[in-house]
Amino acid sequence: MNEFLTQSNNKIKRGSTMKKLILAIIIFMSLSSITYSKFKHEPFIDAKAGLNVQNYTNIAFVDLTIGYRFEFDMFKLEAFGNLNTYFVTTESIMANYPFRSIYTVGARIYVSNFYVEFEHACSHAVASYALQYVPRDMPYNHFTNTFGWSKTTISIGFKFN
Repeated sequence: MNEFLTQSNNKIKRGSTMKKLILAIIIFMSLSSITYSKFKHEPFIDAKAGLNVQNYTNIAFVDLTIGYRFEFDMFKLEAFGNLNTYFVTTESIMANYPFRSIYTVGARIYVSNFYVEFEHACSHAVASYALQYVPRDMPYNHFTNTFGWSKTTISIGFKFN
């Protein structure tokens, strides 16, 4: 009789362990498929170039943003860095003179279409021969002063699709 009870208990223990293992596998597969199907990540790059800043035809800029975007369900995080450089153009495509660089780093967190953004930007003068090419009547202090500036902002907003 004891032998029968021992065999029955072993079957119950093995069955109970097997049920727990199957349940754990089902839960793990469900969670991993949900996470895999809803989690996205991708890098992004935005580049711009322009002429005629403030109606002065010999001033141009290059603006480059590089970042990474993470999405999970209704949450999204974008971390980015930006470089914006202003320069004086000349007739030669190889001889342009930078005089101001603005660096920005930031992050934006979305919940649905609402977001909170943290951003830090700083501006630095660039040493070049740019001043000799700027027209004398141009109010160029905004672009060429040797002092820089720095600002940190926290903002909230809504993005329309």
